[in-house]
Amino acid sequence: GTTVDLGDVAADARSLTWWHGDDGWHLGYIALTPPMLQAGTAVFDLALDSRVLRNRTSGLPMCPTELHQTDAAPLVLFANGLNTTLARLAPTGPTPLLQHPGRLGDLTITRGGDTIAGLTGTRYQPANVHIGPLTGPLRKVTDTRPELDGIALGIQRPLTYRAGDGLELDGLVVLPVGKTAPEGP
Repeated sequence: GTTVDLGDVAADARSLTWWHGDDGWHLGYIALTPPMLQAGTAVFDLALDSRVLRNRTSGLPMCPTELHQTDAAPLVLFANGLNTTLARLAPTGPTPLLQHPGRLGDLTITRGGDTIAGLTGTRYQPANVHIGPLTGPLRKVTDTRPELDGIALGIQRPLTYRAGDGLELDGLVVLPVGKTAPEGP
């Protein structure tokens, strides 16, 4: 066929996907948001009929990490503090499907789009393959590091604090094994 210039692409574009919506075909990807000095990532959506490029995640308190094609609108994984949100990219914005504790990544979706598999762990267990429906729960199907079973780990507590510029940040306090917060530094 012929080549059509669809315009400039935002920096560090990845996770290319396409879908057909009520208003025609869309091409989407995750990329850095301008200006580069304050860059976070966003999901960009190029409506192919109108050639209008939109940031579909502007103003969200979550950062998109993966975009996945399905038979319907794409799925988006968001880093949501120390946790992960799986959402469908609906015309009005992302519609959350699953709130997952910890990091969920390297997602694979079945052909029918109703089951996912991905790598996830907990603060106390290494990453393993988990599988389940889009809305959860996810079931662990591998045991990659059985030699770590039974090893004592320090208590880990999520916390939130404000940076000097007012930005709210998430962190994790890891206490020494056998210690409690009042006994710590």
